[in-house]
Amino acid sequence: MKSKTQIAIWTVTLVLGYLFQCLGSDKLIFLDQVFQPTVFAEIKKDSFWILVAFGVLYAGLSFFQNTSVKRKEDSRLYKNLARFVFEKSMVHCASLVDHDLRVTVFKSSDRFNGDQHLVGVGRFQKTKPFKNPKIKFSVGEGCAGICFKTQMIVSKQIGEYDPSNPDQYWRDCEKELSMPKKRAMKTNRRSACFLCLPLKTQDSGETWGIIVLDTMKKSQELERLSRPLEELISSYSFIFTLGGQNE
Repeated sequence: MKSKTQIAIWTVTLVLGYLFQCLGSDKLIFLDQVFQPTVFAEIKKDSFWILVAFGVLYAGLSFFQNTSVKRKEDSRLYKNLARFVFEKSMVHCASLVDHDLRVTVFKSSDRFNGDQHLVGVGRFQKTKPFKNPKIKFSVGEGCAGICFKTQMIVSKQIGEYDPSNPDQYWRDCEKELSMPKKRAMKTNRRSACFLCLPLKTQDSGETWGIIVLDTMKKSQELERLSRPLEELISSYSFIFTLGGQNE
């Protein structure tokens, strides 16, 4: 099924082709008996600006279409990276699925007021396999931000969220994750265990993003995944580098 943008591009292309043919034939092809000759005279008089307007519209639609296609391809790549890490984690520790393991890919971006942020671009978990994350962290904020700032693997455990005593969870977030209560309250789930690994480009070694594994329950097993996952990312660095090239 073709998108509305593709249909619009085809329509503009047909109109442009029709106008060129009419100008070459000096009449409204197929419509010269329907409209008065003055109609074509007006079109011919302003033909330059009409063609420019349709040309600009065509260029704009084409740019939007290409950008949209690339965005979808990038999104698919990040989601597949998250799923790949999730499945490899299960190989080493299948019991983590009982802890509702979630894997999220964060990418560095400076689109927000020129300040560098980590933006969620891909996620995988059993309950909601390919839900797009809608969260971002500043450098040094949250486990992902700490990992990006230190450029090292970061493993954190805080107290599990207790609805009867939520303030203790917010205090842990602020103390252990450098995340203020107001920011922590905006997260869509209350995780207690985190493992973050930096993602680096293969050539320069620059960190372009962070892989975050988190569970809602404490688990020593998650921390033990750090070494196998570090080796996995190193072994498949050419795949993880692709994510950093999608700008």
